[in-house]
Amino acid sequence: MTTSTRGSWRGRAAAGLTLSVAAVLVLASPTFAATRTVGSLSGSATGISSTLDVLSVPITVSPTPTVTLPATGGTESGSTISIGGPTSPLQAATLAVNTSGSGVGTGTGSSASSATVQSVRLALLSATAIDSSCTASLSATTGTTTIAGLSLPGLPSFTLPSSIPVNFSVSVPGVGTLYLNKQTVSGTSIDVRAIELDLSAPLGSGSLIVSESSCDAETATVVPYGTIGGLGLAGLLGVGFIGRQTWVVRRRRSAVTS
Repeated sequence: MTTSTRGSWRGRAAAGLTLSVAAVLVLASPTFAATRTVGSLSGSATGISSTLDVLSVPITVSPTPTVTLPATGGTESGSTISIGGPTSPLQAATLAVNTSGSGVGTGTGSSASSATVQSVRLALLSATAIDSSCTASLSATTGTTTIAGLSLPGLPSFTLPSSIPVNFSVSVPGVGTLYLNKQTVSGTSIDVRAIELDLSAPLGSGSLIVSESSCDAETATVVPYGTIGGLGLAGLLGVGFIGRQTWVVRRRRSAVTS
């Protein structure tokens, strides 16, 4: 009779250990993972910038106008009436930029940027309207470009597509490479350049960028509370259960012995 009773105690202790391990595995399941939220935002917009060097003649324009979005969000905008005079090698008019963002600390935070240039004129190209825009959130990024009245003296047969494909490029003989709707995407970050002209030798070097927009929504660093909290809770429950079973077994053994 005594042997049978001890066997049942051991069986209960083993069952308690099995249940404790099972509880650890269930409560440590990824089902308890935290929801992603936006930790910070970034965005910027620039009307025009140039590092061109044509036949050893520099055509330099620092980013104008340009705005940058604070990491916590908000709205920033800027404008410039014109760049360059009637005799300047590079001329642009009515430039406007904007960047905005909101929702830091939530799962729906996002940023948006846009740049508009009403006209740009250079011996190598001209256009009457150049726009770019972008948006970024944890779920998606978008980028758009609109260009009107584009003319390339070095490529008179060029026809602007009615809908400009992403990263559209054309080689201009004796000049270099022209990119339209150039988009660079990495994770939740996107940069859109409506026009980028890269010169090549022997004409010169450098780049002209018109209407650039950038957006990003960074994920906050979150510790998955389910994995840690569930594991800790399951561990405590398991230890308590085993401790209780051990106490019961010892007490009954003492009763049997006495």
